[in-house]
Amino acid sequence: MQLQSGLWKEGSENISNGMQVQANMLDPKILIEARDNPELHPNLLIRVSGYSAYFNDLPPEMQDEVISRSSNRG
Repeated sequence: MQLQSGLWKEGSENISNGMQVQANMLDPKILIEARDNPELHPNLLIRVSGYSAYFNDLPPEMQDEVISRSSNRG
């Protein structure tokens, strides 16, 4: 959170230099629930390799990969 606070702080060099930030945060539990019960999350939109996709439209292997990557904690 400190990093985020510094990026959006008024007068920050990062903003005036045109730095772009895309923060995506999602609890892996939500992804697992969407995989197991797609009707509960029909509009869940995620980022995959530079494009957006509805989670439910991904093949099961890709869903599992997204879940695996979101579960890794640094």
